[in-house]
Parts: sequence; structure tokens; C-alpha cells
Amino acid sequence: MRHIPPPPLYGSLYERLVELLPNEVDSRLTNLIYVMMGIFLSKSVQTGRMASKVPVASKRVSCFH
Repeated sequence: MRHIPPPPLYGSLYERLVELLPNEVDSRLTNLIYVMMGIFLSKSVQTGRMASKVPVASKRVSCFH
């Protein structure tokens, strides 16, 4: 998988959340930041729209087989 550099919004959110949650595990902060970025950039809380705005590799998974 190729590396995608984080956008400036990621850095801003990371700096602020590290101040607010200093003892939180880094991977949890990263997940929270990507959810926040998805909501902010898509202006929606629908997961499909959020995922389309987050710069990570993802695959749509359906629970209806």
C-alpha cells in the first residue's frame, strides 16, 4: 500500500487533540482525527460520504450478502 501524506487539517487536529487527550493511544487519536476530517470535509455524518473525503485506502463492505 502506498503512503499518502496527511493533509494540513490532520496536523492541526492532531496537535489540538494531543493537548486535550495527552494520555490517549496514538492509533485511537488517528482514527478519531480521520472521522472528524470526514465529517468536516463531507459536511455529512453518513459513513459513505465521510469515507470519500478521507485520504486513506478503504474498501466498501456491505453487511448484506
